[in-house]
Amino acid sequence: MRYLRIACRFSMIVGVAALLVLTASGQIPKTPKPGESLPGIDLPGANIDHITLEDPISKDAFDGREISCFSACEANPKCVAWTYVAPNTIQGPHGQCWLKSAFVKQVPNACCTSGTLATNDIDRPGSDYRHFTKLDGKAVDVRQCRQACMSDAPCAAWTLDRNNGTCWLKKSVPAPVKNKCCVSGSFVFQPR
Repeated sequence: MRYLRIACRFSMIVGVAALLVLTASGQIPKTPKPGESLPGIDLPGANIDHITLEDPISKDAFDGREISCFSACEANPKCVAWTYVAPNTIQGPHGQCWLKSAFVKQVPNACCTSGTLATNDIDRPGSDYRHFTKLDGKAVDVRQCRQACMSDAPCAAWTLDRNNGTCWLKKSVPAPVKNKCCVSGSFVFQPR
């Protein structure tokens, strides 16, 4: 428990320092909302990388391996989804992280927790202020659409229409609508 309190205090200090730097520079900080969190779900296939994760310091320490798996996916430019396999389930005594290049079929399995960088099969109609189908002469993918929104100050949400390859940037976060055409994501604006 002591390690958890120390880690939380350290994270809070780092977060406040980063917020002060961004505020002083005039930038509006925003954080991407993770996509779907899928406990008890495996995403078999479309693997692009594999990481064996270190065990927690002790049984009482905060287990951040799922967060580490999400962070590894965010850092990999080809990753859009991930699966964390818990220790002593189906892949040995250590936690395993599998990074995915595509949204694949969800398979129920208590061994795993999976997640995505965006929400698959969701459209967010409305609030559009910009759209495009190509960046640098190439068709737009999920990560590029997400990054375009992250980089554009007024953007609060985005949708990629897979049918025609159009990335829609949105000035607010419209209500989600189930639709197999699309992948969507949104951001949380931090207070100044």
